Amino acid sequence: MSSPDSTALGLCIAFPILTIASTGARIAARRKKRTPLALEDWIIIIASILAVGNAVNVLYGAIEAGLGQHTPTDPSGLAKLGPQITSLEIMAYVSQTTVTTTIGLARWSILLFYSKLFPVRVFRIPVRIMYALNGIWTLGFALSYFMQCIPIDHLWTQPQGARTGCIDDSISLYFAVSGVILDALVLCMPWPMIWRLQMPMARKLAVLGILMLGALIVAVSIGKAIAFFNIGNVIMSNHDILFDEAPLFYWTVPECCLSVVCANLPTLRPLFHGVSPESVMSSVRSIFRVRSTSSLDSKDSQGFEKSSGFSAPDETTNSQSVSIEEKNHPSDIQVKTLVSVESIPKLSRDTK
Repeated sequence: MSSPDSTALGLCIAFPILTIASTGARIAARRKKRTPLALEDWIIIIASILAVGNAVNVLYGAIEAGLGQHTPTDPSGLAKLGPQITSLEIMAYVSQTTVTTTIGLARWSILLFYSKLFPVRVFRIPVRIMYALNGIWTLGFALSYFMQCIPIDHLWTQPQGARTGCIDDSISLYFAVSGVILDALVLCMPWPMIWRLQMPMARKLAVLGILMLGALIVAVSIGKAIAFFNIGNVIMSNHDILFDEAPLFYWTVPECCLSVVCANLPTLRPLFHGVSPESVMSSVRSIFRVRSTSSLDSKDSQGFEKSSGFSAPDETTNSQSVSIEEKNHPSDIQVKTLVSVESIPKLSRDTK
């Protein structure tokens, strides 16, 4: 056992605190509105537990394995097997699977938020495509990491660079790059919908600013991808894995925690009711009234030919109403009056 690297100690304390605080605030916002926890809330709670667990796991690696210190090597130059390397490889194995699952769940929660925020037909198709891509990404990489060696103990019983029965280490690079692409796609999804809204430019930018908080996770994903590019060749040449791999695991802590925090922030409006600037906060919760005068398929026409909207029976203050007309095409959206979007709305449709 050794003293943890100061970087690991700082990251593994600060970011879990942010995660727990933001998730607790999300639950408090639900309680204040007296609404039950929705599916996206339960998903983010699970993601929060995994994000904090990953931070604890990395801190364990810093204490037990000496993550961030130099690796003892054998005469051939490979990492010398022993308790340190065993602890490191077990920590890495747990971290890889946990990080993949955490990020995938956080994206899922954000997509559920989007689907309730923009319940129009033109937005449902891209959301479903992203559901599929994120599901394939999460399951594919989680299973690949979970079964990366057969038997799995080759990870800690054979030195890196001389292992048999294991997949190529380049999978981590593919994981990092594809993660950046998916994060960027999820971040940009609501832009066209917001840009179509007939509201002042300043208010459009305010709404985009709230949703653009997700750019934090994109920036962290890019940082981790760059670290993979820079470190991959170095590790294969000198095998100082305790020192060289440390930045890769350090990046996973803010990546997991910020993915949860960014999913939580847009839902916290009820906690700041009457405190935040109206120009920003009055634009992130609404009552949508959707009218369809065009002939859609039978299912959609029944749901949209009459007025429908988000109901928030427990909130009657500072709410205006927005109506959206879909004319010849469901993407032709006109907003008559801006409303307040305070958190994840619940869609209710009036049908006769």
